[in-house]
Amino acid sequence: MSDSAERHDDIQGLLRGFGMRWPYALFVYSAFGDDPEQNQEFLRTLPDALGCVGGPTSVAEVDARRADPGFDSPFNVAFTFRGLSKLGIAPDVLSSFPPEFIQGMRRRAAANRDNGRSAPECWEPPWRDGTVDIWLGVYADTEAVRERQRQRLSEHLAKYGMQVDGFDLPGQLTAGDTPVWLDDPACQPEASQAVEHFGFGDGISDPPVKGLARPGSGVTDVGGKLDEKGRWQPLAAGEFLHGYLDEIGEVPAGPTPTDIGRNGTYLVLRKLSQDVDAFRSYLSERAQRNGMTADELAAKLVGRTRNGVPLVASATADRNDFRYAGDEHGVQCPLGSHLRRTNPRDSLGFQTILVDRHRLLRRGMPYGRLVPRDRKMSDINPLAAGATADESYPGQGLMFLALNVDIRRQFEFVQSQWINFGNDLRQGSDRDPIAGLHNPAHPKNNRIVILTEPAESVVVCSEIPSFVETRGGDYFFLPALHAYAAIAGGHQYQ
Repeated sequence: MSDSAERHDDIQGLLRGFGMRWPYALFVYSAFGDDPEQNQEFLRTLPDALGCVGGPTSVAEVDARRADPGFDSPFNVAFTFRGLSKLGIAPDVLSSFPPEFIQGMRRRAAANRDNGRSAPECWEPPWRDGTVDIWLGVYADTEAVRERQRQRLSEHLAKYGMQVDGFDLPGQLTAGDTPVWLDDPACQPEASQAVEHFGFGDGISDPPVKGLARPGSGVTDVGGKLDEKGRWQPLAAGEFLHGYLDEIGEVPAGPTPTDIGRNGTYLVLRKLSQDVDAFRSYLSERAQRNGMTADELAAKLVGRTRNGVPLVASATADRNDFRYAGDEHGVQCPLGSHLRRTNPRDSLGFQTILVDRHRLLRRGMPYGRLVPRDRKMSDINPLAAGATADESYPGQGLMFLALNVDIRRQFEFVQSQWINFGNDLRQGSDRDPIAGLHNPAHPKNNRIVILTEPAESVVVCSEIPSFVETRGGDYFFLPALHAYAAIAGGHQYQ
């Protein structure tokens, strides 16, 4: 059994990521009908309806056709447990899926600290109502191609009596000539650098996976795991794909028969709104109070400067080539910062052994329009002018996508223990200042402690509001292409 990903022609392309080659996306959520055979036929005919060949786009096809201008729209497909149950799969196969996936994200709200304004009853439909069976992720090289695919997909759904229960139009954002710095123009991200709505370079620190590096890409193992000699290594494929050895040399438990899971994984999808106005207002007020610039404080909360430079110096020009040894107390990069919480690296000791089994492959994309530094969200949000959600972008935020083989050990652990609880990093009950779901009833406990030089100097930023709120989401099974074909053909797993 190998710990290196194989059969790139069998793995859905989302494991590779579509990046700036296909920067526009259409995420459609729908419900199947009650006839399994008709639902299977919908899947069999879906590729042709979208102008693709065979099935969902594979990693191999993404690599082979990245330079092909005629290949303008790859697509991938994933199912909730509810969706799988409508595809004629046998009950004993369905019951072999893990309980977190079977329960779904709504029922796992307590584990993920989704409460208050982020509670499921506050989510957008159809997430609030739990009606999503299938996620269709269509990527495009232009907005015109995305719109073409949207029309094709809508027609195909209607042909089978299905409807668009919800959709999102995320897209990769770049800084371009949009100023996102507040006090220091020198920290502005490069014009072509991918950014998220708080104005920080994005997509920098995803872990390398053994066997999944794109041929000829020059991608290194930096930012993966540290071996006993302190050298960077890629993470085992079994952390992100079923059928491979994981970081402890075992094949993670998956659904049975093993063929249905092999080369597949679980997709965590969360729609997260970002309150850009509240974030900038808090930075400006607190920075002035503590004798810092707003961008300096922002970097302390995040763990990097806006243009992606880590607060702990990199060993090389690679912005991922750093570790926290030598900054044990968080003087350079606060222990409670977003970056250090979501990937503590060697902060917990023993190189990265205590972190490696909680890593995620992030494949998210922002939605909405980037807010320039001197503007408000309402200035650029067309909804404020009376447009409907079908006509434009509903605010600003992130379509968070993460891939993992063990939802509880990976995503839910990071969400509950590192983002919304801080004991591992000696932060007690303090939450992640960026992504944490802060409790408005106890504002003084919503804080981050920032040490400065000299080490005995302390800045406490309290009364942090929730800059990010959950608007919906679910857990999906992202099958390999061979499993997709078997499910659509109705020949196996019955």
